[in-house]
Amino acid sequence: MIAHIQAPQRADELAQFLARMNNDLQMHIGFCGENPDEIYDQLTNDFSDLPWQTSFVVAYEDDRIVAAIGLDVDLERGYADVWGPFTETKDMTLSKKIWEELTSGLDKVKKYSFFVNEENAFAQRFAEEVGGAYKGMDYVLLLHKEDDIRAEADEVAAFNTAFAEDFTSVHTDAFPDTYYNAETILSRLNETNQLHMLVRDDALAGYVYAEANPEHGEGTIEYIAVSPDSRKQGIGKQLLAKGCQALFSHEGVSETSICVGTDNKAAISLYQAVGFKVKYKLKSYLVTV
Repeated sequence: MIAHIQAPQRADELAQFLARMNNDLQMHIGFCGENPDEIYDQLTNDFSDLPWQTSFVVAYEDDRIVAAIGLDVDLERGYADVWGPFTETKDMTLSKKIWEELTSGLDKVKKYSFFVNEENAFAQRFAEEVGGAYKGMDYVLLLHKEDDIRAEADEVAAFNTAFAEDFTSVHTDAFPDTYYNAETILSRLNETNQLHMLVRDDALAGYVYAEANPEHGEGTIEYIAVSPDSRKQGIGKQLLAKGCQALFSHEGVSETSICVGTDNKAAISLYQAVGFKVKYKLKSYLVTV
């Protein structure tokens, strides 16, 4: 059967295919999601700087999607997170044809980032064969609402704009090359995207930024950082506890996740001390063009 490579026709059909593939650990890609409704919502509302129809290339057989690769593109940074490769038959030749079709003409994208489950040997080999360099491994950790949050957050308060300059400094120091800079975080603040801070001696000691998705029952600790002068004082634990409490205060949110490099032993110890447990191990690859 000849596979026809083209843009996807329907977002709901694409979401169903991606969810089915991503629930298989041997096809699993980090941050893609496993629920078709959640994936559909992300595709059609908050996915890429490009329309979802041009952010993916798929292969059809008998009017059915059998393979797909997508790009969550940030044009300003020249960066894209890769969703895939997803293929029912682990067809490397087909996946490479889709990749070539998808990336041709994307002159503004200079870096392609893969986050691949450690059990997904196919995607690891694909990333290497398209020029990806291995960058390390990350843990995705989960905390459920019914779990005990093993920390207090008495000193943590909602963000005060008087500390915007301090926040920018701490965030830029901690995350110099990241998907949300300080200005972007401040512009995203609303009822579900919340920033909390801990102040000591009139100085910002640390912050936590979390995004809730009540419709899909989950939340994410996107960023947490403590200023260098305030470390080893229990501040990170308070901030993390507050971030989780804020997420679980939204009706419907039953779990929260956080991602961290496996070499960051201090952060892993902190997250586990609060109650987080490892769900996935993801290998990171970066293609630079």
